[in-house]
Amino acid sequence: MKYKMSRRQVLQATVFRLFRIKANNRRGGVNENIHFRNVRVGEALENLIEIQADFSEPLKDGPGAAGQEKYIPVIRDISFTDLICGPVGRAFNLPGTQETPISNLVLRRLTIGPAARESILSHLPNPLAEQVSIGGRPFSFGAPQTILVPRSYTDFRPVKKTPNRQGRVGVGQC
Repeated sequence: MKYKMSRRQVLQATVFRLFRIKANNRRGGVNENIHFRNVRVGEALENLIEIQADFSEPLKDGPGAAGQEKYIPVIRDISFTDLICGPVGRAFNLPGTQETPISNLVLRRLTIGPAARESILSHLPNPLAEQVSIGGRPFSFGAPQTILVPRSYTDFRPVKKTPNRQGRVGVGQC
């Protein structure tokens, strides 16, 4: 399956993620020629841009079943131009793999607010970042990134385990 997309002028107040691709060696597929321009986002609660080349899920037929063949996905030629976003959980979650690199990713004129967590970047051949800033600091591929803590957001509060009425331990916010 091959996906092509071009989106111009996206306006959104709050998003969980602006953009996400999930791929793995059992899915295969081609994700290419995806372009976003003139995007305005108030805040991203999780990752602003996420491309997971290593996304895994349990086999539907169980272990040892047929269908474990490898279908190496292709992820290439993705660009974001003139993007402005407020605070984010993480600006970029881009874990490419050796088998499935994220090729030719282009980021031009991105202004991103403070990030609660450091970006994840791996296996990105030929990336380009021009005039990109996160929390007011310049961003470039290969440079060490700094974790920038946003203003007090309920979305970024620490999580603690609390017992519910039945005595089971669940997850709640501090």
